[in-house]
Amino acid sequence: MPKKSLKQVVAELDSPWKYAMRHFFRSFMEFCLPELAMPIDWAQGYETLDKELQKIFPHSQTGKRFSDMLFKVWLHNGQEKWIFIHLEI
Repeated sequence: MPKKSLKQVVAELDSPWKYAMRHFFRSFMEFCLPELAMPIDWAQGYETLDKELQKIFPHSQTGKRFSDMLFKVWLHNGQEKWIFIHLEI
């Protein structure tokens, strides 16, 4: 079996964190960043903006960053906001 590169190993380790953020974004925000979570209108939901993030940061120095995520949310006042999350575990 061929040996995996460091980039492949990092990508495999980042994928579960991206999955968790996608499915538990509200819980993450309320626990880790409650002051930023309060003005969000969670009834409107949220969207992940993976393609938009790739356009903003096509390639980083360390390769593709799977744990970086961009979310679109709406505030209680109706305003749309984008939230960038970068996790390093």
